[in-house]
Amino acid sequence: MDVLRTVVVYAHGYALVEACFLGCAVCGPWPDDELSQMRRVSQMVPRDAPDHLVRLAMLFCGRCDMEEQLSLGIDLMIRGLDAT
Repeated sequence: MDVLRTVVVYAHGYALVEACFLGCAVCGPWPDDELSQMRRVSQMVPRDAPDHLVRLAMLFCGRCDMEEQLSLGIDLMIRGLDAT
């Protein structure tokens, strides 16, 4: 049951992240070009945030293949189970 709960919560969390970062009715679709992405992320970060946190936000929020990331996480969970 613990494994099922972990996978369900993980998938639910990923769906929320995808909905928030890749586009929604309020904020629109995630921009394709890097400059537009930078502007969008900078609007999410307080003006007085240190530069290293802004850089981290760009790395974390930058465009990525959400399906690939989800698959990677599930694969890592399965490998963890196989190791036990």
